[in-house]
Amino acid sequence: MRASPPDHGPLPFTQRTGWLIRSVAVLMCVALAPVVIGSLPQEDRRAAYASVPTRAGPFAYHYAQMVEETTPVDLLIVGQSTLWNALDTPMIQDALTVAWERPAVARTLGFSWEGPDLIHVLTKDMVSRREVRAVLIQAPKRWQTRNAPHPYTNRLVRPNEEHDYGFDALPLELRATWCSARALATPIHLLNRVRTPADRWVEEDPLRDFTLDLPRELGSSAREIGFLGAPFIEGRPPPPTAPVERWIHTECSDEGTLSDYARHFYGLLGRTCADRGIPIIVLDIPDYGESDRVAPSFVADWPQLLGGEVHLVGLPGAELFAGIGPEERERIFFDYHFNRNGSEWFTEALIPALLEILDADGDDR
Repeated sequence: MRASPPDHGPLPFTQRTGWLIRSVAVLMCVALAPVVIGSLPQEDRRAAYASVPTRAGPFAYHYAQMVEETTPVDLLIVGQSTLWNALDTPMIQDALTVAWERPAVARTLGFSWEGPDLIHVLTKDMVSRREVRAVLIQAPKRWQTRNAPHPYTNRLVRPNEEHDYGFDALPLELRATWCSARALATPIHLLNRVRTPADRWVEEDPLRDFTLDLPRELGSSAREIGFLGAPFIEGRPPPPTAPVERWIHTECSDEGTLSDYARHFYGLLGRTCADRGIPIIVLDIPDYGESDRVAPSFVADWPQLLGGEVHLVGLPGAELFAGIGPEERERIFFDYHFNRNGSEWFTEALIPALLEILDADGDDR
């Protein structure tokens, strides 16, 4: 028969009090650390961007686009990997250049994992430093319902910058989530004050070979990966021949899947762009499993949520993938993301709709 552990009774009052004091002290240190750091000289902005690992996106490269180039950006593409992998930025830039008979500029600021807060931060940082004439984002998929910060937004928003990016206006519950994320980044912000910012965006990690091509790809992702780990086979089917009118929409409904956190930052994004007269294009991108969808899925009422000038663009999966069998479809995806074949195929199909919208927005281009 196993002996039961001895019962020593409750902890003495002094021990319980000491444990409570230590716990409160630790919590106060964690909570006050960002405030203390915020009172010190601000870290270099480039260091904040360079502190984000490249597995989350080429953030040092993104910052270089903001401060090292000065020409106006005709189309700024900002978003998570499903958008980042879907659009071939050089193809778009070349098409705009030919259509407008002048050098056009298109840039992509892409990153891994969904993050409406990160879309807002990146867009605001860019439009504060360079003239931007149009912004393109993706309508989130129904399964992209994250109600919390992107894992690395806390590295970009430095102490005392929360008001600038709208984090102080979050509802109480969501603000508590942000405060926790902010506290986790406190050591990084301390290190950024003493280390030299990385001038290059290449790190020793699995994305190294990919990031080396960022200047040539203008920030877009060009993944030569086969479907679910299969070898990559170059080649793509002919693009869909749907008329431009099928791509451009004037109405969408709110499906109720967008989180409160996402709504907050998409609303701020809309105000940031509306204040500068920048139109926003919201793009629906069907994925591998949506070949039978007969209508675009915009998830939210974007004109109401964003305000300002909003354009809705998307072709239903049933029309986008019409005549393309499973084997051909596998050639343009590496999972639910487009690979290089797919980004070129999708971009070629999308360009006429983009030209229609951008030409209508600026006769003096």
